[in-house]
Amino acid sequence: LFYGHYREGWKQLLSEKIGWILISFFILHVIGLIYTSDFNYAIKDLRTKLPLLVLPFIIFSMPRPTKRFLEFVVWMHALAILVACIIGIFLAQQKGYINYRLYSPGISHIRFGLNICLSAVLLTYYFFHLKNLFLRICAAALVLWYIVYLYLFGSVTAFIILCILFIIGISVFIIRHTSLWGKISYAVLLTALIVGFVLVIRETLEPFLQHSNKKIDITQLEKYSADGHPYLHDTIYFGKEFGQYVGLYYCPDELPEAWAKRSKLDYYGKDLAGQPLMATIVRYLNSKGLRKDARGLAQLSDEEIRWIEKGVANAQYMQSSALKRTIMETALGYEHFKEGNGTRGNSIMQRLELWRVSLKIIEKHPIIGVGTGDVPLAFKQQLTAIQSDLSATSLRSHNQYLSITIAFGIIGLLWFLWVLFYPLKINNLYKDGPYMAFLIIIMVSMINEDTLESQAGITLYVFFSLFLYLLSTTKQTVKNSISNL
Repeated sequence: LFYGHYREGWKQLLSEKIGWILISFFILHVIGLIYTSDFNYAIKDLRTKLPLLVLPFIIFSMPRPTKRFLEFVVWMHALAILVACIIGIFLAQQKGYINYRLYSPGISHIRFGLNICLSAVLLTYYFFHLKNLFLRICAAALVLWYIVYLYLFGSVTAFIILCILFIIGISVFIIRHTSLWGKISYAVLLTALIVGFVLVIRETLEPFLQHSNKKIDITQLEKYSADGHPYLHDTIYFGKEFGQYVGLYYCPDELPEAWAKRSKLDYYGKDLAGQPLMATIVRYLNSKGLRKDARGLAQLSDEEIRWIEKGVANAQYMQSSALKRTIMETALGYEHFKEGNGTRGNSIMQRLELWRVSLKIIEKHPIIGVGTGDVPLAFKQQLTAIQSDLSATSLRSHNQYLSITIAFGIIGLLWFLWVLFYPLKINNLYKDGPYMAFLIIIMVSMINEDTLESQAGITLYVFFSLFLYLLSTTKQTVKNSISNL
């Protein structure tokens, strides 16, 4: 808008198919107004989707950027991510590395992970195409840092996306440039890596596998602590974790008093994460195989007391990587769900519940969906109908493909897939590595997230779709100029 070349911009936009493809997705949401009932939410959703309409016009109204300028944007994007990483590490260090969301300051941890993946792809591309040794070293260093950061960060979505991109990239290179023995060696190595990952998961879940089938005879358990106070062997309130009853050997006469000597936080109050402190203490002691009495608490270090105050309920969480911790939390959530304790508190189980609900809504409105504004209402009604523990929330499908199908039916889903895939025909974008990688990043992220239902997500998709298109056309122009010399 700063340039003010509206007429020229309009003419340029008319000639750019990719801009109109993105705008058509906005038009789909406008059409959905015809049969919606909740116009308040519909208008809010259209406001969120405005980048689909505005960004193509703004970007194509500007003078066509040079290759050097586009590369400058890539490096500024990488620098911004690096600064955000440093801030995230600082904030997490202050809080004791407890909440992984602190690693993504000012933005959703999932969106931040997608930005890291995209920057890693672009920097990897430049590493192989730049001649400047210093810039190549910087690119390699940043990509390595991203990998380490995601490992610390425990972003499963981003980590899976990076692994998929790495496997695809290496596979394409091996297929194109190596002999038969090279291909066989790669297949063996890839198989070994997959087996190794499975073994890591099994090792992480070993405590659950060991205790899941153990039978407990309450009558055979000791009735008194070493200091002579009675134990309460609870099998209901504290439930199970990794196959073990958390509330066994709980001494209510000793633990509150022992805790008061080690911490200023009220035993019957909340920990710093807002959870019942009593439950956090008991769960932590259980994770270490200690009895929940004065002598059990005495075996904890001062550092562990601080961890409990911050909401750490399992000793393994502080001794494992963030990725292992995520696997453990997922297993724990599944166990709680299987025991009939619902899905609250575990995002994986919540997603499975929301996907199940999404399919039921689609069954009722398969062709054109419920309309632009009625998605929250449809979820509310269906969650209430099945008496889900999520009925009091405003959660939606956490899957972009399901969200589109709920709103606009099978017709809308096909339209959406056309918006995603048709641009690959323009300027042979299917041959452009960065654009293909970006499409994979977006499409994988949409499996477990409503990526395009937030301002940050839709802006990320639209901006980088257009940016990478311009980068591709600029590279093609440079190649044509060289070939014509």
